[in-house]
Amino acid sequence: MSNEPTPGEVARALDQFRRDVHDDFETLHSDLRDGLAGVKNRIIFRDVYDADERRRQDELAALRATLDTERKAAQAWRDKRDANRKWLISAVVLPIGGVIVEIINLLKGSH
Repeated sequence: MSNEPTPGEVARALDQFRRDVHDDFETLHSDLRDGLAGVKNRIIFRDVYDADERRRQDELAALRATLDTERKAAQAWRDKRDANRKWLISAVVLPIGGVIVEIINLLKGSH
């Protein structure tokens, strides 16, 4: 019988338990309230989301169009560069090479 708590000890333990549970619920309530306040600030309405998504899609389409234009311009530049190289080779290098071959032939023939 000496191990059993007195009614006063039981009442104090119950009172402490009640305060602890109340504090836990208050903490939980404030955490939930703060969390919901943050969620309310992040709620996006469907029409706002759709408008924002359309804007992103339009920007993406504009970027793709710009990329295509730049790709075509780069390809045109490469084509022009290749044509200029061909012209340079045919107009300058080949005649000079022909002259060098003739000079070599003349030098061989003079021996």
